[in-house]
Amino acid sequence: MLARVSYQGVGLAAVLLLGLLWSSQAQEGDVASQTLNSQEHFQRLNLPQNTNVHNPHEVTRNQDLPENGSASRSSEEIINKIKTATSTRLSVSSKLGVQFSQGYIDLGSRDPVQEGAATLAFVFDTTGSMSDDLKQVIDGADKILNTVLEKFERPIHNYVFVPFHDPEVGPMTVTADPEEFQESLKKSFIFGGGDCPEMAVRAIKMALEVSLPSSYIYVFTDARAKDFYLLDDVLRLIQKKQSQVVFVMTGDCGNHTHPGYQAFETIASTSSGQIFHLDKSDVKEVLNFVRLSLESRKVNLLSIDRESEGPGEENLPLLVDRTLKHFTISVSGEKPKIQIYGPEGEDVSQDKGVENLLALENVKIVGVKEPSPGRYNISVGSESKYTVRATGLSSLTFEHGFSLEPTINFKETYHRPMKGGSSYVIVRPVDVTEFGDLYRLQMISLDGVILEDLPLHRLPGPVPIYNGTSFLAPNESFNIKIFGRDEHGYQFERISPTAITSQLPFPPEVTSVDRVNGYFDQPAVITCHVKTLVPFTLSWQKDGIELDGQKSFPQSAEVEYVVEYPNRDDEGRYSCVATNVAGSASSSIFLDMKEPPPQIAAPLNATLPPAQSALLSCEVTSTVEYNLTWYRYVVQGQIQDYFGRTETIGEFVNVETLEGYVVLSNMSLLLEDVGLKDEGWFRCTATNEG
Repeated sequence: MLARVSYQGVGLAAVLLLGLLWSSQAQEGDVASQTLNSQEHFQRLNLPQNTNVHNPHEVTRNQDLPENGSASRSSEEIINKIKTATSTRLSVSSKLGVQFSQGYIDLGSRDPVQEGAATLAFVFDTTGSMSDDLKQVIDGADKILNTVLEKFERPIHNYVFVPFHDPEVGPMTVTADPEEFQESLKKSFIFGGGDCPEMAVRAIKMALEVSLPSSYIYVFTDARAKDFYLLDDVLRLIQKKQSQVVFVMTGDCGNHTHPGYQAFETIASTSSGQIFHLDKSDVKEVLNFVRLSLESRKVNLLSIDRESEGPGEENLPLLVDRTLKHFTISVSGEKPKIQIYGPEGEDVSQDKGVENLLALENVKIVGVKEPSPGRYNISVGSESKYTVRATGLSSLTFEHGFSLEPTINFKETYHRPMKGGSSYVIVRPVDVTEFGDLYRLQMISLDGVILEDLPLHRLPGPVPIYNGTSFLAPNESFNIKIFGRDEHGYQFERISPTAITSQLPFPPEVTSVDRVNGYFDQPAVITCHVKTLVPFTLSWQKDGIELDGQKSFPQSAEVEYVVEYPNRDDEGRYSCVATNVAGSASSSIFLDMKEPPPQIAAPLNATLPPAQSALLSCEVTSTVEYNLTWYRYVVQGQIQDYFGRTETIGEFVNVETLEGYVVLSNMSLLLEDVGLKDEGWFRCTATNEG
């Protein structure tokens, strides 16, 4: 239960508004919380002077004394406050819950992963020649971590460190603790050397496997890869995780035509990353750029690879839309060049907000803050083959999926199309705050050639999802480029986070949670997620015994098995087995039968004079014993979110640690002297051991 108390003036009388909102849920550990909303005057409790207080509060002289800081007060004093307290019954509404979620942030329940936070991974070559590089990485990592921790909307949730040399990889560190990550760098042991190739690709693969989606992988090495035969595994992971891999190379064994070096080029191209060739003394400069560039809501605007070995220069158009708060141009190649011309053809290089973020012999990066909207002209070039990347900060980006048959359900799609056959593509915006619509999609080769050009049409339903006509998947890698309009009708363009390649049929990818809770006499739902490029069949088993016949599905799907009226005999391990033309895969889930979680009813909104006492109560229904805890939302300050909206930040604190609140033996909450100090939100949470 969540309650909001606000202080108002009505005529000559000051009143308190108690708002409550419904939001009951069962969580892991069987926790039920409820928030409600309505409005009504509390009714006075007319209690006999010398009798116990019974239903709905059931308070006695001997049982009322709390176990917290209020225990020093006399039983008589508490009873007198209860006698004059006001009380109410309940009604439900969702309005206050929406108000809380939009205007307030509960620091105690924040999930950085849901907010878009990613993984920062360092993959480091620990051979003897990398000693100077490691010193700079340790110093640079410290500055990066300090910068990340200063941001409220943190772009990084956890950290990965994978050391490698030949023939060993690891031990790997995966942690959400910045200090542990830094300590793993400092404990790295530099040794060995000899032959130049190292086990870099396996280390990259390990980092991708444990990283969150949309993560940042930085590879520090002075040698090409020895294990380039693992390239296809890494490319599959990059496209699945949509993560970027950047190589910081202070050497390369001297042969750029070797498959071990070309594997790095392919990884960088597919992940929209780049290869930075540096002197060893320049590693710290790249790390400073990393520190400045780690931001939430990063979007891709442009990605071009030029393979010509000779000097080259070209002009690239770049649409800067009204939602872009910043954009960055990066060119990697020998003696790179960047010149930026604004919408009117003017040279903006000396404008306020334009800065050189990195200027080295083989890397140049320029950033533009608060750019004026319009179509820019970017002049780029190099004395060798080069790559160009443009990124920006914006809320407007998209997700995509491919299917064999038309669908409006993203759970029926895969992130890669079928090789050699027709596919359909659907896309949707990630954030609709500034979104208008989408109208066009292109598939563009890595060197900028348009391979497919499809119109997009919005599908029926409240959520904006768009589909294109069927297409034959290109044989080469490609980026998706979408064209759309923001909420005011102004155009924007975006490209996919990583390149995409078509794929032959493969065995199904089957995933599920490890455990689900089932409640007696309530349907228990067990779910498996199956990803595949071709039709598949699925069967369910319990403890190795098949439950029913196979069912067929035309493409990827979320499949449920329902136990309608479960009892203790239904507890056990369930498996879903998916099979297609390329093979089989399975996943298992343990159904844990429990008593149902508690159900809560809570008070109405209430109006009452100040300087009075009041009682809040949550009526709990539970089949077994339960505990109930009251919390008060304590404001810590205010911030402005990405869109400039003011939000209050705070945390729900157990009222037993606060003054002025008494939890009674019947689990009601006594507000002893209602006033401005009580304005805000309250929450009650009931838990049982079901």
